[in-house]
Amino acid sequence: MVNVVAAAELTRVLLPALRIASGHVLLVNASQGVRAVPGWSAYCASKAALRELADCLRREESPHGVKVASIYPSGTATNLLRTVRGRFGRPYDPARCLQPEVVARRIVDLLEVVDHTLLAEVTITRPQD
Repeated sequence: MVNVVAAAELTRVLLPALRIASGHVLLVNASQGVRAVPGWSAYCASKAALRELADCLRREESPHGVKVASIYPSGTATNLLRTVRGRFGRPYDPARCLQPEVVARRIVDLLEVVDHTLLAEVTITRPQD
């Protein structure tokens, strides 16, 4: 549950500064939305809670000028993904995954939007996904 508790507590502590700066809260979540995976109930529950946290914060903080978005990157070339795919008996080919620097660049792109719009949920995938 650290996925949601840490995000909630960090956001709570930073909210005064975020309001002053009309800042952004970007919560990186599980790819392709939230869905049940047998044997991963605690992880899936924490990711569902993270999505709800983002949705609630977005409504609560919009009047204060804080933008809140959920980011859903598809499979990203990390050791964690290697481990997870191994546990499910699925192949791991980092060349067929998003590269971490690409995900980071897309997140920076989102932060650089300076108009009065909000991309509330953003899915980052490779074209073949």
